[in-house]
Amino acid sequence: MVGVQILIELLFVGFASGLLVVLYIVLKKLGYPRLGISLATIAGLMFLFLTIIIVFNDQLFSESDAQELLLMHQVYLNDQFEIISNKSLSALSDFYHTFTLEISANDKSRIISEIKESDNFTIFTKPNTGRNTHYNSYKTGDTVFWNYENNDEYIREMFIETRKGYAPIWQFIHIDKDGKLLVFEDIVE
Repeated sequence: MVGVQILIELLFVGFASGLLVVLYIVLKKLGYPRLGISLATIAGLMFLFLTIIIVFNDQLFSESDAQELLLMHQVYLNDQFEIISNKSLSALSDFYHTFTLEISANDKSRIISEIKESDNFTIFTKPNTGRNTHYNSYKTGDTVFWNYENNDEYIREMFIETRKGYAPIWQFIHIDKDGKLLVFEDIVE
């Protein structure tokens, strides 16, 4: 899967570079070599800027980006936290983003209390259970939250049915029972 993504990116770079050369050659033949150099340079810089943003997206992820994604779940971090990891993967129609934060004991206990006090809180005793399987019963535009606990963690799950025929969005916030880790997952398949 990663090999296919790299191949597609290389083809895109080759195609964009070819377009820049063609732009310059066409404008040079029409008698506008300076305009060709200027437009090719501007287009090349824009392409380079977009490439840098896409390639270094994970490294540019900040604390404010993490807080913004958590706010969608009505999860607030009052104390200092540290970004432990941040990774995102994308393919033609899939997107996966996850980050791990080390949060304070106060924030951890408050978030766990909010999850446990929610109306639909459920406890699952078997490992790897809890992800709701009734997604097909929701209408376009629905945003649904589930709050549950399993043997290892507390989880707040958000499901958004975007549009008919389009991939729904799943987002999960995992609070580790043993440590002070908060893991956020964003899945679009």
